[in-house]
Amino acid sequence: MDTADLTDIPISLGIRQYLDDISYGNPLPEWFEVVDIDYKRRHSRIGARILNLAEQTKSTCPHISIEAPKKAGGTNRWVIPSINDQMALHTCVLAEAQALEASLDQRVFSYRLNKETTKVHFLENPVSAWTRFKTRTSEKCAENSCILQFDLKDAYGHIGCANVAEHLKRACGDTIPIRFIESALTALTKNGSLPFVNDSLFFIGNWYLSQVDNIVAGVSEDFIRFVDDYKVFGQDITQLESALKQIRRELRKNGFEINDKKVFLGSCEHYLDIAAQSKYTVETGSGYAARPPAASEAFDSSALLDRVRLIVDKHDNFLNQGFGRLAMASLRRMRAWSAFTMRNGFIDNPHQQFSSQLSADHDLLAKIGKLMTTLTKEPQETWRLVWLIHLTQSLDSRQKMGTTTLEAIYSSIRLLKPINPIAAAWASIDRSPSKYSMNVEFHHDTIEDLHELGYLERGLARNGA
Repeated sequence: MDTADLTDIPISLGIRQYLDDISYGNPLPEWFEVVDIDYKRRHSRIGARILNLAEQTKSTCPHISIEAPKKAGGTNRWVIPSINDQMALHTCVLAEAQALEASLDQRVFSYRLNKETTKVHFLENPVSAWTRFKTRTSEKCAENSCILQFDLKDAYGHIGCANVAEHLKRACGDTIPIRFIESALTALTKNGSLPFVNDSLFFIGNWYLSQVDNIVAGVSEDFIRFVDDYKVFGQDITQLESALKQIRRELRKNGFEINDKKVFLGSCEHYLDIAAQSKYTVETGSGYAARPPAASEAFDSSALLDRVRLIVDKHDNFLNQGFGRLAMASLRRMRAWSAFTMRNGFIDNPHQQFSSQLSADHDLLAKIGKLMTTLTKEPQETWRLVWLIHLTQSLDSRQKMGTTTLEAIYSSIRLLKPINPIAAAWASIDRSPSKYSMNVEFHHDTIEDLHELGYLERGLARNGA
């Protein structure tokens, strides 16, 4: 294979979508927000990486994993490859996305491709999609007497990478993008199941669940789905009871299990009463679909501060891979936009406004300081601790955090380097006025090299270690 084989692969669009959209859904914040890159050079690097990995049978991708908390309890293991490998992966998914979208059942509302040509987003806004799903549920309930609701137990954990690769080849052929995806999945998975990375692979996982759609459709055509949340409708409760037994039996044959804790079988009237109390519809499917708002929606500093207060006050419920990751993405967008405005001499600086508001809320700062001190003693809470360090990068290191200072908290975190190197690296960022900036502008050569590195290595290099 050579560069001529890359002609039909949308590398430039893949890079742009990754930087402007996909990257903000990652589980951990980036060490610095990039305002600009050398697109021509990056195009060449990504093309070479795609060809290289597509040819390998035993591939390697530098990556780390992080356990991010779920709202329902427990954690999901997320994988973070290098920036360039993420760009290459998204580019290859993008290359086959239209074909995969065309085969996706219209009764599926999640992870549909963005059709708004004025936006560079890869996928439709998940909040809008979830709203349409809820509306359609209400419409179907008005047409029927009974409803069966269920979702899958550890849905993505039961999606095997080998099965995904096999189905992708059947759908798209043995193309370069499909070979790259197969090699990347082999390198990134720990137990053979589809890894949590970002929306690129969530799109693939959502498409693969068409296997479940076919099983459900074989029992009842009257259903809709959002991620792994299924609603099956009917006029007779006995009929739906029978449908549940059939679906459960067929799913087990194909390696899936129904989550019994999320099963509802009853009248549509009763279901809508419960839904109105937000007991069954507060979650967007499995919670994977959280995506940061568009740039125009992300810069309300007061709204972001309100979200931070909610997250800190009720961190067990909201400092998680869904709501917390969304708020982190909004702050990252705000910082990136502020870097752009400063670079171009604009007056508007929403991050500066947010920083001023945060530093003036002494009650909130005391709570943040107390929570950070607590999490420092809990090695399994790396994700939450990094989230709080990233948030407090908006403050002066001398800031009082209740009875202590931010720098004192950072100092204690730096001592964790042997057991928590990621958090220690975040707490080690040089905060002197001459060097500190979450939007530090590196030379293009430096950015190219940093984006080849794994996550922790990139952070250490950013810190000059």
